[in-house]
Amino acid sequence: MSARSRLVSRRRRILGKAKPADRRLSIVEEVLDGYHARFEHLFLIHTIALERDARFWDHVSVSRADRQMPTYEDLQLAKALCLGDKRAAIELFPKASEHIDIAGNMPNPKQVRHLWSCKKMPLPDFTDGGRGL
Repeated sequence: MSARSRLVSRRRRILGKAKPADRRLSIVEEVLDGYHARFEHLFLIHTIALERDARFWDHVSVSRADRQMPTYEDLQLAKALCLGDKRAAIELFPKASEHIDIAGNMPNPKQVRHLWSCKKMPLPDFTDGGRGL
């Protein structure tokens, strides 16, 4: 089996795992690399992609039905619903020169926030040894 075939096979196994952590989540559409879902006032897109670091990363997009910016509490709920309580996730704020806003020039754009999580790479311990942030 070639390296590419092994990668495709591994990708299929991993993508099959893009399942909600919480059964209360209503799946609107299943896509090749994840799903689109709804829970109460939140719209969620959960996908898994092989990134440039050669690791598979979960990506959760979070938006609200009222088109307002999702709150911290909305992100906490989205993480719990899509990834579960035992996984860590990060929200990234890029340098201004690398920021891309594809919704900024659309009429009535949705406000969206994003979370990323990688099972194979634990995040650094930002809690100072468990003493809190």
